[in-house]
Amino acid sequence: MPSLTARPRFLAPGATAGSATIRLPDDEAHHLTHVLRLRPGASIAVFDGAGHEWNATVEAAGRSGVVVRLDAPVAPVPEPAVAVTLAVGVQKEMETIVREATALGVGAIIALSTSHVALPTRARRSPGNAARWTRVAVASAKQCGRATVPEVRAVASLEAVLQTWRDGPIVMCVEPGRDRSGSAAGAGPRPSRALVLVGPEGGWTDAEVARVVSAGGRLMHLGPRTLRADLAATVLLSALWTSWGW
Repeated sequence: MPSLTARPRFLAPGATAGSATIRLPDDEAHHLTHVLRLRPGASIAVFDGAGHEWNATVEAAGRSGVVVRLDAPVAPVPEPAVAVTLAVGVQKEMETIVREATALGVGAIIALSTSHVALPTRARRSPGNAARWTRVAVASAKQCGRATVPEVRAVASLEAVLQTWRDGPIVMCVEPGRDRSGSAAGAGPRPSRALVLVGPEGGWTDAEVARVVSAGGRLMHLGPRTLRADLAATVLLSALWTSWGW
Protein backbone atom coordinates (compact mmCIF):
# COMPACT_ATOMS: atom_id res chain seq x y z
CA MET A 1 0.00 0.00 0.00
CA PRO A 2 1.16 3.58 -0.50
CA SER A 3 2.79 5.18 2.51
CA LEU A 4 1.05 7.79 4.63
CA THR A 5 1.72 11.31 3.31
CA ALA A 6 1.48 14.65 5.04
CA ARG A 7 -1.84 16.13 3.93
CA PRO A 8 -5.02 17.37 5.62
CA ARG A 9 -6.75 14.51 7.42
CA PHE A 10 -10.49 14.10 8.01
CA LEU A 11 -12.53 11.66 10.06
CA ALA A 12 -15.21 9.74 8.20
CA PRO A 13 -16.61 6.97 10.43
CA GLY A 14 -18.69 5.56 7.58
CA ALA A 15 -15.74 4.92 5.26
CA THR A 16 -15.20 1.28 4.26
CA ALA A 17 -12.89 -0.59 1.92
CA GLY A 18 -15.78 -0.96 -0.52
CA SER A 19 -16.71 2.74 -0.60
CA ALA A 20 -16.06 4.65 -3.83
CA THR A 21 -17.21 7.99 -2.45
CA ILE A 22 -18.28 9.13 1.02
CA ARG A 23 -19.83 12.22 2.54
CA LEU A 24 -17.90 13.84 5.38
CA PRO A 25 -19.69 14.54 8.69
CA ASP A 26 -20.92 18.13 9.01
CA ASP A 27 -18.17 19.26 11.40
CA GLU A 28 -15.44 17.78 9.21
CA ALA A 29 -17.04 19.33 6.11
CA HIS A 30 -17.10 22.72 7.83
CA HIS A 31 -13.42 22.39 8.70
CA LEU A 32 -12.55 21.47 5.11
CA THR A 33 -14.50 24.25 3.44
CA HIS A 34 -14.46 27.13 5.95
CA VAL A 35 -11.19 26.65 7.85
CA LEU A 36 -8.84 25.07 5.32
CA ARG A 37 -10.82 26.43 2.34
CA LEU A 38 -10.20 23.37 0.22
CA ARG A 39 -11.94 22.98 -3.11
CA PRO A 40 -12.84 20.09 -5.43
CA GLY A 41 -9.71 18.38 -6.64
CA ALA A 42 -7.83 18.84 -3.37
CA SER A 43 -5.82 15.84 -2.18
CA ILE A 44 -6.60 14.80 1.40
CA ALA A 45 -6.47 11.78 3.72
CA VAL A 46 -9.55 10.16 5.25
CA PHE A 47 -9.61 7.80 8.24
CA ASP A 48 -12.47 5.94 9.86
CA GLY A 49 -11.38 6.21 13.51
CA ALA A 50 -11.08 2.42 13.74
CA GLY A 51 -7.60 2.04 12.27
CA HIS A 52 -8.11 2.42 8.49
CA GLU A 53 -6.98 5.26 6.28
CA TRP A 54 -7.16 6.25 2.61
CA ASN A 55 -5.73 8.78 0.21
CA ALA A 56 -8.72 10.69 -1.10
CA THR A 57 -9.76 13.52 -3.39
CA VAL A 58 -12.43 16.14 -2.77
CA GLU A 59 -15.12 15.71 -5.41
CA ALA A 60 -17.70 18.22 -4.21
CA ALA A 61 -17.63 20.92 -1.55
CA GLY A 62 -20.48 23.31 -1.00
CA ARG A 63 -23.61 24.10 0.97
CA SER A 64 -24.93 20.59 0.44
CA GLY A 65 -21.84 19.09 2.07
CA VAL A 66 -18.51 17.56 1.12
CA VAL A 67 -18.14 14.40 -0.96
CA VAL A 68 -14.75 12.76 -1.30
CA ARG A 69 -13.47 9.91 -3.46
CA LEU A 70 -11.45 7.20 -1.75
CA ASP A 71 -8.46 6.66 -4.03
CA ALA A 72 -6.30 4.09 -2.26
CA PRO A 73 -5.72 2.69 1.23
CA VAL A 74 -2.60 3.79 3.07
CA ALA A 75 -0.69 2.10 5.87
CA PRO A 76 -1.83 3.85 9.08
CA VAL A 77 0.46 4.76 11.96
CA PRO A 78 0.86 1.51 13.95
CA GLU A 79 -1.13 1.10 17.14
CA PRO A 80 0.64 0.10 20.39
CA ALA A 81 0.93 -3.59 21.18
CA VAL A 82 -0.90 -3.01 24.49
CA ALA A 83 -4.53 -1.86 24.40
CA VAL A 84 -4.50 0.62 27.29
CA THR A 85 -7.62 1.92 28.98
CA LEU A 86 -6.73 5.12 30.83
CA ALA A 87 -9.01 5.93 33.77
CA VAL A 88 -8.21 9.32 35.27
CA GLY A 89 -9.81 11.39 37.99
CA VAL A 90 -11.94 14.20 36.56
CA GLN A 91 -10.06 17.49 36.66
CA LYS A 92 -9.81 20.90 35.03
CA GLU A 93 -7.17 19.73 32.57
CA MET A 94 -9.18 16.84 31.14
CA GLU A 95 -8.89 18.19 27.60
CA THR A 96 -5.10 18.23 27.89
CA ILE A 97 -5.11 14.67 29.20
CA VAL A 98 -7.41 13.45 26.41
CA ARG A 99 -5.32 15.21 23.76
CA GLU A 100 -2.01 13.79 24.97
CA ALA A 101 -3.34 10.32 25.80
CA THR A 102 -4.76 10.06 22.27
CA ALA A 103 -1.39 10.98 20.78
CA LEU A 104 0.26 8.42 23.08
CA GLY A 105 -1.93 5.61 21.78
CA VAL A 106 -4.50 4.75 24.45
CA GLY A 107 -7.47 2.72 23.31
CA ALA A 108 -10.08 4.12 25.71
CA ILE A 109 -10.37 6.98 28.20
CA ILE A 110 -12.60 6.98 31.27
CA ALA A 111 -13.11 9.99 33.52
CA LEU A 112 -13.28 8.85 37.14
CA SER A 113 -15.43 10.37 39.86
CA THR A 114 -13.28 9.83 42.97
CA SER A 115 -13.29 11.08 46.55
CA HIS A 116 -10.80 13.91 45.99
CA VAL A 117 -12.09 15.23 42.67
CA ALA A 118 -12.07 19.00 43.07
CA LEU A 119 -14.76 19.85 40.51
CA PRO A 120 -18.40 20.36 41.54
CA THR A 121 -20.71 17.41 40.90
CA ARG A 122 -22.57 19.30 38.16
CA ALA A 123 -19.34 20.05 36.30
CA ARG A 124 -17.94 16.54 36.58
CA ARG A 125 -21.16 14.86 35.42
CA SER A 126 -22.21 17.29 32.69
CA PRO A 127 -23.77 15.26 29.83
CA GLY A 128 -21.74 17.29 27.33
CA ASN A 129 -18.38 16.27 28.75
CA ALA A 130 -17.94 13.01 26.83
CA ALA A 131 -18.93 14.65 23.54
CA ARG A 132 -16.50 17.55 24.10
CA TRP A 133 -13.66 15.22 25.07
CA THR A 134 -14.38 13.06 22.02
CA ARG A 135 -13.97 16.11 19.79
CA VAL A 136 -10.61 16.74 21.45
CA ALA A 137 -9.61 13.12 20.81
CA VAL A 138 -10.59 13.41 17.15
CA ALA A 139 -8.56 16.60 16.73
CA SER A 140 -5.56 14.97 18.41
CA ALA A 141 -5.79 11.87 16.19
CA LYS A 142 -5.93 14.08 13.11
CA GLN A 143 -2.89 16.07 14.21
CA CYS A 144 -0.68 13.14 15.25
CA GLY A 145 -1.45 10.96 12.24
CA ARG A 146 -3.32 8.30 14.15
CA ALA A 147 -6.11 6.42 12.34
CA THR A 148 -7.77 5.22 15.56
CA VAL A 149 -9.81 7.50 17.82
CA PRO A 150 -9.96 6.22 21.41
CA GLU A 151 -13.36 5.60 22.94
CA VAL A 152 -14.15 8.36 25.43
CA ARG A 153 -16.60 7.01 28.01
CA ALA A 154 -18.96 8.74 30.39
CA VAL A 155 -17.84 9.60 33.92
CA ALA A 156 -17.78 6.49 36.12
CA SER A 157 -16.86 5.56 39.67
CA LEU A 158 -13.64 3.73 40.48
CA GLU A 159 -15.66 0.82 41.82
CA ALA A 160 -17.67 0.53 38.59
CA VAL A 161 -14.50 0.49 36.50
CA LEU A 162 -12.86 -2.17 38.66
CA GLN A 163 -15.97 -4.38 38.62
CA THR A 164 -16.17 -4.37 34.82
CA TRP A 165 -12.46 -4.73 34.06
CA ARG A 166 -11.38 -8.11 32.73
CA ASP A 167 -8.31 -9.82 31.26
CA GLY A 168 -5.43 -7.50 31.96
CA PRO A 169 -3.24 -6.01 34.67
CA ILE A 170 -4.18 -2.88 36.60
CA VAL A 171 -1.53 -0.19 37.07
CA MET A 172 -2.26 2.57 39.59
CA CYS A 173 -0.13 5.71 39.62
CA VAL A 174 0.32 6.86 43.21
CA GLU A 175 2.04 9.70 45.01
CA PRO A 176 5.64 9.35 46.24
CA GLY A 177 5.74 7.32 49.45
CA ARG A 178 2.70 5.15 48.75
CA ASP A 179 4.45 2.71 46.43
CA ARG A 180 6.92 0.15 47.73
CA SER A 181 7.25 -1.93 44.57
CA GLY A 182 9.32 0.31 42.30
CA SER A 183 8.78 2.79 39.52
CA ALA A 184 6.89 2.49 36.24
CA ALA A 185 10.12 1.44 34.55
CA GLY A 186 9.56 -1.98 36.14
CA ALA A 187 6.05 -2.52 34.82
CA GLY A 188 6.58 -6.23 34.21
CA PRO A 189 6.00 -8.38 31.10
CA ARG A 190 4.06 -6.81 28.26
CA PRO A 191 0.35 -7.66 28.45
CA SER A 192 -2.16 -7.44 25.60
CA ARG A 193 -4.47 -5.16 27.59
CA ALA A 194 -4.03 -2.99 30.67
CA LEU A 195 -6.04 -0.63 32.87
CA VAL A 196 -4.02 2.43 33.90
CA LEU A 197 -5.34 4.54 36.80
CA VAL A 198 -4.30 8.14 37.47
CA GLY A 199 -5.78 10.11 40.36
CA PRO A 200 -7.38 13.56 40.35
CA GLU A 201 -5.67 16.76 41.45
CA GLY A 202 -6.39 15.85 45.08
CA GLY A 203 -4.85 12.37 44.81
CA TRP A 204 -6.16 9.01 45.97
CA THR A 205 -7.60 8.15 49.36
CA ASP A 206 -6.20 5.25 51.39
CA ALA A 207 -9.45 3.37 50.79
CA GLU A 208 -9.18 3.80 47.01
CA VAL A 209 -5.60 2.56 46.98
CA ALA A 210 -6.55 -0.41 49.15
CA ARG A 211 -9.47 -1.25 46.84
CA VAL A 212 -7.22 -1.32 43.78
CA VAL A 213 -4.65 -3.46 45.55
CA SER A 214 -7.39 -5.89 46.57
CA ALA A 215 -8.41 -6.11 42.90
CA GLY A 216 -4.88 -7.17 42.01
CA GLY A 217 -3.64 -3.74 40.95
CA ARG A 218 0.01 -2.79 41.02
CA LEU A 219 1.07 0.54 42.51
CA MET A 220 3.56 2.59 40.51
CA HIS A 221 5.27 5.88 41.26
CA LEU A 222 7.06 8.37 39.03
CA GLY A 223 9.95 9.39 41.22
CA PRO A 224 10.34 11.48 44.38
CA ARG A 225 8.45 14.57 43.17
CA THR A 226 4.70 15.12 43.26
CA LEU A 227 3.55 15.77 39.68
CA ARG A 228 0.45 17.55 38.52
CA ALA A 229 -2.25 15.03 37.69
CA ASP A 230 -2.32 15.93 33.98
CA LEU A 231 1.47 15.62 33.74
CA ALA A 232 1.44 12.34 35.67
CA ALA A 233 -0.80 10.73 33.03
CA THR A 234 1.57 11.68 30.22
CA VAL A 235 4.70 10.63 32.10
CA LEU A 236 3.19 7.32 33.21
CA LEU A 237 2.06 6.38 29.70
CA SER A 238 5.49 7.26 28.31
CA ALA A 239 7.17 5.15 31.00
CA LEU A 240 4.88 2.20 30.33
CA TRP A 241 5.58 2.27 26.59
CA THR A 242 9.29 2.40 27.38
CA SER A 243 8.91 -0.69 29.57
CA TRP A 244 6.50 -2.62 27.35
CA GLY A 245 7.74 -1.49 23.94
CA TRP A 246 5.54 0.09 21.33
